[in-house]
Amino acid sequence: MRNAKFLLSLLVMGLVLGGASVGLAQQSEIMQMVNKPAPDFSLKLFSGGKMALKDFQGQVVVVNFWNSR
Repeated sequence: MRNAKFLLSLLVMGLVLGGASVGLAQQSEIMQMVNKPAPDFSLKLFSGGKMALKDFQGQVVVVNFWNSR
């Protein structure tokens, strides 16, 4: 019983430390993107036209990506 608790503790610590290292790596990638322009992209509109990010240069743009699954 004591060995099982010890092994469970090791497993939990490994998961926590592993998750923390992944989070730090992602944070590092995000910080490299701060204060840099977003890559340009365009979207097809339902009306048939196109909308591009560069059309809004100099304005604040909020992009909400969502999934309806």
